[in-house]
Amino acid sequence: MPDGPTLIACVADGAGSAERSEDGSRQACDSIVRTIRSALENGFRIGDCCRNDALGWFVSAREEVRLLAEQASLPIREYATTLLTAVVGTDRSVFAQIGDGAIVVRAEGDYEAVFWPQGGEFAGTTNFLTSPDFGSFMDFTTRTGAVNELALFTDGLERLILRFADRAVHGPFLAPIAEALRRSDDTELLCRGLRDFLDSDSVNQRTDDDKTLLFACRSAGGA
Repeated sequence: MPDGPTLIACVADGAGSAERSEDGSRQACDSIVRTIRSALENGFRIGDCCRNDALGWFVSAREEVRLLAEQASLPIREYATTLLTAVVGTDRSVFAQIGDGAIVVRAEGDYEAVFWPQGGEFAGTTNFLTSPDFGSFMDFTTRTGAVNELALFTDGLERLILRFADRAVHGPFLAPIAEALRRSDDTELLCRGLRDFLDSDSVNQRTDDDKTLLFACRSAGGA
């Protein structure tokens, strides 16, 4: 790949009111990862990415969700899903988001949210990839410099990781995860421990929504 080792990360959260939201979120993630990987393998450079490029990735993902709905003879709204995406290279990154949840990064200092979770037109709602005008809501940005830690998560974890009062990130939630990742090579054990923690009473007492967390950190050697 032109930019060297590159991480493509995404999470999606289907709307609770949509009949096939789980299928929609899975299809959206599968599609956008394939699209971005293909672009990178064909010479696309992260540093050249603009909003229209990212919008094209999201359009392709939405089209695959639409075809899934068409095959089932269902309206696309039954596959409603959010979509958060990060493409992280050695010293350049791209981020795009439609809907709630958040992407958090850490370079050398504190954790920071790349975007703030999107709210919809009414309280308790958000924006979805499946909406006709989703493109007008898509957040997009690029970043220069190494990203040492990256977290993408759905809205079920917003109140545990984000401080809404001052629009900041609660670092003590994420820092131990990064430390554990750097200490151990047993990813299966780490994932099991994280899953147990996210399903613990102390966490479930603070959120009753789905909890998806994708976390990555750069090793001491920079990989």
